[in-house]
Amino acid sequence: MDGVNLRVGKIRSVNITVDYLNNGLSGYNITVSLSDPKIAEIVAVEFPGWATMKDNSTLPHKSC
Repeated sequence: MDGVNLRVGKIRSVNITVDYLNNGLSGYNITVSLSDPKIAEIVAVEFPGWATMKDNSTLPHKSC
């Protein structure tokens, strides 16, 4: 996803939408990263209410 901009100290939600997953949501590992992790961080993940498997890694990840 390109072009998500905001001001310092502001929070922005970004929806990630998938049209079709052959193996269902649990059959995939979706990786989201920042082009410059020094200026922003991913602090939360929310899953849809219907999702029964709601596992994600620790945020923010230690590699950031």
